[in-house]
Amino acid sequence: MPWISFDLDGTLLDSPMGKTVFKRLRQEFSSPQLSEAFRLEYRKRFASSQPVTAFDWDDIHDQICDSMSVPRLPRVLEVAAEAHWDENLLYPDTQRALEKLDARGWLLALGTNGFAKYQNFVLEQYGLVFGVALAPDTTGFVKPQAEFLHALPSLSEDETALEGLVHVGDLLTHDIACANNAKVRGAWVWRWMPPELQAIPIFERPDHPAFQAAIHREWLAELEQHGAFSKAEIQPQPDLIVADLLELVTALEIPESIQA
Repeated sequence: MPWISFDLDGTLLDSPMGKTVFKRLRQEFSSPQLSEAFRLEYRKRFASSQPVTAFDWDDIHDQICDSMSVPRLPRVLEVAAEAHWDENLLYPDTQRALEKLDARGWLLALGTNGFAKYQNFVLEQYGLVFGVALAPDTTGFVKPQAEFLHALPSLSEDETALEGLVHVGDLLTHDIACANNAKVRGAWVWRWMPPELQAIPIFERPDHPAFQAAIHREWLAELEQHGAFSKAEIQPQPDLIVADLLELVTALEIPESIQA
């Protein structure tokens, strides 16, 4: 059966770690100077020869706090265990879409740049279950590296796992670039898609001039916000563009021969 992998933040959930754990850390233990230092350290690590370290949140916090001679922050999972998790951070289409895909025989994997040790805790809070967790600490790689998705056959113990694989995510620079690099289908979830663009049929979107302009604009905005993975950054190209996960389910139900 085919596999489908999902990014977490911005795809399945509305940034629960950011809006729960990191919000509390900023409010109670941090400062604007620390927050900016954390951001810069992340960008530095992400563009380095060891990008996996960019997502070791506790390690980043420790390094910056030590360098600024301030007390270390509480452990991320300690704060998470004490936090109130807002159920509204789960997008309303997520559970229904995953259930539909499971019923149709798709094998579900998580494909997140957050460490699995952090993200698995989040999934438990929202009752989301995946057979495999692709993450920097389980694969040894990060999105957009091709090896990130190429780890699926070994982690799933399914040597055919890349055949028909679809990777789904909201970030062009991470998710769609990773799918392109791994040579699998990439589905861009653009939850803020303007209504006039939603009116364009799904399978006309990737090559439509209006979407090509949007892809370029959003890609540049992501590079500005999140930083570039490498100096040789190439604009990603999604195979599917959807406004939510239920629209994705509809698209995947149509045979590829018709889609083309």
